[in-house]
Amino acid sequence: MKVIQAPESKFFFNLYLLFIVSYLLRFTARVSVLGAIRFDLLIAGVLFIGLLKEAQKAKDNFDHPITKSLYAILIYVALTLPFVEWPGSVLKGNLILFIKALMFFFFTIAFVNSPAKLRKILVVYVLCQTFRVLEPLYMNITQGYWGSATHVAGGEFASRLSGSPYDVVNPNGLAFVICIAWAYWHYFVGNSEKFRNKLLYWGIASAFAYAMILTMSRSGLIALAVLGAFIFLASNRKFLIIIILVSGSIFAFSQMTDIQKERVLSITGSQESSQSSSAQGRINFMFRMADVWLNRPIVGHGLGTSKEAGANYGEDAKIAHSIYFEVLIELGIIGFYFFMRFVLHVKNAIISVKSQVMEKGEFDHLLAQVLHSLLWVYSIFSIGYFGFSRSWWYFLAGIVVVQAGMMKKAEEGKEK
Repeated sequence: MKVIQAPESKFFFNLYLLFIVSYLLRFTARVSVLGAIRFDLLIAGVLFIGLLKEAQKAKDNFDHPITKSLYAILIYVALTLPFVEWPGSVLKGNLILFIKALMFFFFTIAFVNSPAKLRKILVVYVLCQTFRVLEPLYMNITQGYWGSATHVAGGEFASRLSGSPYDVVNPNGLAFVICIAWAYWHYFVGNSEKFRNKLLYWGIASAFAYAMILTMSRSGLIALAVLGAFIFLASNRKFLIIIILVSGSIFAFSQMTDIQKERVLSITGSQESSQSSSAQGRINFMFRMADVWLNRPIVGHGLGTSKEAGANYGEDAKIAHSIYFEVLIELGIIGFYFFMRFVLHVKNAIISVKSQVMEKGEFDHLLAQVLHSLLWVYSIFSIGYFGFSRSWWYFLAGIVVVQAGMMKKAEEGKEK
């Protein structure tokens, strides 16, 4: 893919890379002085100025259907603010959290305007997500760190691996990060013909698999199975993959503790598992979330207020453990329509890009494979996990818009 780059300073792009590293690795939590000066906010402020300067150059990206669908959500949130139940909670902090997540979309479509920058931002993003997995895993191996625990039968608790003490992700969130990083590693490194790259990939994959077991995340295992299905369908070595998956699964299961085995078995609803009740409890929780939504079904309780709504109208003072119920509770059925419209535009754009990619093994083809598989991983995983005001959906959507725009420009260049 060859695209003529517009002459511009690399300053804003490099600053955006710093923002990604600082945001994902929580520099402000690790270095107190950075937290005191609101380091991320300062960078975001400068980047917003750059956004205004670069918007005209990236006009096609800002006119993309995905971008317009996000405009619609923002306008909807603003217009319905007087009609939601807790507008004060929205303005106090929830709106800021949502805008921070959206920054990953708008900064991406504004500052990533060449294939070289696209590759660089993906490398930085994936390395950050990989570090978020390896850091707590290393701490677990060397220091016995877990970070979280879950209730099991008999009033006992079992330790679960979550993000590092500086991170904000719980065990399910860490499992989500593992799936995100694993997808990129597999398609871009695991598919390489170089032996050293394959060796590196299998080392990383082994660490990811072990960390996934320690999280005891059932949603994570299901999402990983979805990713595995895409890898299997796209591979020309299906028999080899079957052998690796079967042997790897048998080995992993044999190394699990009894509690970890029961956690896995509870996915199937097996009554023999002592943790089958917790799986049923998650299903019951979803029914309770539906009841909470029906208290204000049209415009919702307000952006970011699913925990507040659960405390007042349900039995659980928890964030809705499903992005779909999260959106229904917070934005109502109308907001849910706008969110699903956004997801549909992302899907259509990915399918369009895949249809244009002719040569397998090229960067565009591999990236399209990653984005398509991750879209389904996100969609399935989000059934049991929140994330409307988190960055991963919007970074993915931004990369989709950027790739589609570059391919469009490349085609126009060929025609000329």
